Amino acid sequence: MRIKEILLGGLLFLPFFSIAAGMPSSLHPEKFCPLGVKIGMPTGAFDKVDFPGCSSQPRAATRTQGRNGLNNTLAFYSLSQPGQVHKLEYLSLMLNVNNPREASGAYAALLPAATTLVKEVLGHIPKGLEQAIMAGQSKRWKSADWRIELKRKEWAPASEGHQLTFRLHPAN
Repeated sequence: MRIKEILLGGLLFLPFFSIAAGMPSSLHPEKFCPLGVKIGMPTGAFDKVDFPGCSSQPRAATRTQGRNGLNNTLAFYSLSQPGQVHKLEYLSLMLNVNNPREASGAYAALLPAATTLVKEVLGHIPKGLEQAIMAGQSKRWKSADWRIELKRKEWAPASEGHQLTFRLHPAN
């Protein structure tokens, strides 16, 4: 009787362990599109021809426009490899910091989206992710199935802002 109870208990908890395991990078890129809803950025339908992937509309991350007249914006993407619509190129959260004076607020808007995305995909949050995002610094991580990067790209002139991209690539 005791063995049956242990086995039954293990079966009941199995779904919780599989959720924590994340998502394999071998899934069709379309399977990642619903993650946009979970991070508050729903995507359009997966486009197999013109734009091989799905994307959300950019949303304002802070209120005040920069000198270029644009707000800080955040968007989500799931893109296929060029010429191979069934293979994932990357998942991405792209933060355009058009108002550098509100960069910390923009980073704060990226943080919950990035942590939710990476928890869904990896099953855990990489060490140092929050610190790197809040500092607006480039950083890289690896897991068995994924390469993760936070990349900062300065615009010219730098006073106009920068882009901070959080990206998950299949490891293979």
